[in-house]
Amino acid sequence: MSDSANRQPSGPIGACLARIDAIDPAAYAKTRNHLEGAVTGLSPWISHGVITLRDLAIRIAAQHALAVQHQLIYELGWRAYFRHVLAHHPEAVFQSLRQGPLPDEAYASELPQDLIEARSGVPAIDAAVRSLYRDGIVHNHARMWLASYWVHIRRVHWQLGASWLLKHLLDGDIASNSLSWQWVAGTSSHKPYLFNADNVARFAPRDWWSPGTSIDRDYASLEAISRGAALPRDRPTGDGVEQPLCLKARDLPAQLMKDYRLTPVADFLQRQLLPLQRLWLVHPWALRSEAPKAQGAQWHMVGFIPTDCDFMDWSLARWHWVLGVMTAICDDIIIGSIRDLSILNQASTSLGTWRNIHLHTYWPSFVEQYDEAPLFPIADRPFPSFSAWWKKLTAGYSSLDDLLDRTEHPTSTREGKRLTRDCRTPG
Repeated sequence: MSDSANRQPSGPIGACLARIDAIDPAAYAKTRNHLEGAVTGLSPWISHGVITLRDLAIRIAAQHALAVQHQLIYELGWRAYFRHVLAHHPEAVFQSLRQGPLPDEAYASELPQDLIEARSGVPAIDAAVRSLYRDGIVHNHARMWLASYWVHIRRVHWQLGASWLLKHLLDGDIASNSLSWQWVAGTSSHKPYLFNADNVARFAPRDWWSPGTSIDRDYASLEAISRGAALPRDRPTGDGVEQPLCLKARDLPAQLMKDYRLTPVADFLQRQLLPLQRLWLVHPWALRSEAPKAQGAQWHMVGFIPTDCDFMDWSLARWHWVLGVMTAICDDIIIGSIRDLSILNQASTSLGTWRNIHLHTYWPSFVEQYDEAPLFPIADRPFPSFSAWWKKLTAGYSSLDDLLDRTEHPTSTREGKRLTRDCRTPG
């Protein structure tokens, strides 16, 4: 068992571990689909690499004897599966994996202003948008409703919705986000995901209920709409909310940079009194205070914020969350580009970081990327469906302890396939 399962640090890491320790697996399995159910709240910590799936499972297993097929482990499987799909199909961030109910050109390519201002006139949708802007979090069930309404009732392209949502979610993960939207759209599954007002009334608080709106109809009617029948119309309200400001790293305000001690690479190097040795780069997708053991020298932990990754276009709330964790675990935080990394490399003996699907094509060859220990075995081929992937990779394991006791597999070359477009997403 890793040391991370035994320590109880303070600050952001301690908050993460406290959330894990508070998990009630039975309540989670029974109520997770309810908006007021016993969810874990761990998604931001997982997305930003504060804890790996494997270390999370180790800490859970220390307190609960769970079957591999338990709903909690099953949901961790979905996150691993989405990474698996994106490794084999990096284009899935930008384009449909297959045609959905309608051709791509049938869907609008403009943001629906009433929807993103939370005044669509459908209480469930407007409540979801308000939750997103207020908390940076939307319950998974509500995300599915929001995406389904966006794609099938408003007939707007899924990729536009995925890019918009990614900006505001504290836990926005490029694989889970894009592929969840594709699953709802029916472009990665065999049918679209549909919901109605009865579904909302079953799982959401009363102020989310939406009788008399476009979603208040039977599933046969919704299916017909998703496949091209006339779109219903809701009456937008006039009391919407303003979309929070989103910023790329190169546009962060000076006060925020000062508050979190963000230092340009040149200034960081100028103030160093001793020659730099091995630098470990803590990036926004691997906010862990642990690094692999260095041979002959210790790693110097440095937070690194890349200014030339356009998909990191985030709300200020998300920047505060990421930088707050980074400040807690790093002595220094630097901000710069690939060119700055070259300067940093010349001043140090080596640079290393954790490999992550968001940035693994970003790093120059002189930055050594290390693979985290996986929770599930690495698939030897691409799997077209979660059910096939899950059945194959959990075969022979009855308990979570069985899964954790297996020999760790290194990440395969295929699983490390490069993403295209240099870390950029449209939108």
